Amino acid sequence: MDDSFQAKFKEAAQYKKHMPLNWKNIAAALLRYDVNSLLHGVFLANLDDGRIKVPRALSAFIEAKGVREAVSGGVKNNPIDPSGKIRAEKELRNVYSNVPYQRVEYTADRMTAYFNLDLGLLRNYHLGNDAQDLLMALALYKIRIFLKEGTRLRTACDLKMRGGINVTEPEGFEIPEKGQLLNFLQQKIVACKGAFADPPVTEIETTVVLKASKTEDQGETKSDEPLEIIAEDL
Repeated sequence: MDDSFQAKFKEAAQYKKHMPLNWKNIAAALLRYDVNSLLHGVFLANLDDGRIKVPRALSAFIEAKGVREAVSGGVKNNPIDPSGKIRAEKELRNVYSNVPYQRVEYTADRMTAYFNLDLGLLRNYHLGNDAQDLLMALALYKIRIFLKEGTRLRTACDLKMRGGINVTEPEGFEIPEKGQLLNFLQQKIVACKGAFADPPVTEIETTVVLKASKTEDQGETKSDEPLEIIAEDL
């Protein structure tokens, strides 16, 4: 963590090594620099003694029933030399000919996505009504976006939602549509402006070096050439 930013974060969180943690101030500091970390959790392992661990408030999993294997395959074609005899000099790996492959995927009769938003955890941060509303709305917006646009979880897995969303708790609650949530979020962002960093985008400049490498004859070698990495939108 950049020394300058680390100092700012520790001041905002009132963090002191070997002293009890003030979770209200820590939550306020995380809200200040990265709202999403309060929903998805964060572990600041490199901050002094690494005691700041915030659990996920928003979690999810997908359950499948009637699962069956779907076997498929194909071939990687070499249009110039299917036999694979033509290859790069000193290249010994057998990757040049036509290479058939098999893959096993899975299908199911029914798949159900479950989401859980820990409202008690968000309330216990004591960030105020506007910030609490912002976090709740942001979590619901993420769920809406995922179900509508983000269900391609991996290659050849492009899911579409059938049916609606059933809220089991609190009873009778209905998740607003994406447009309503977006409008509400925009209002709450304005209402929480004072809780965010100014400027809202925090740039961190960190000088790093390439990881040491080993060769057969020379033990450990190091690269002295520094790399500059700038992380934005924190």
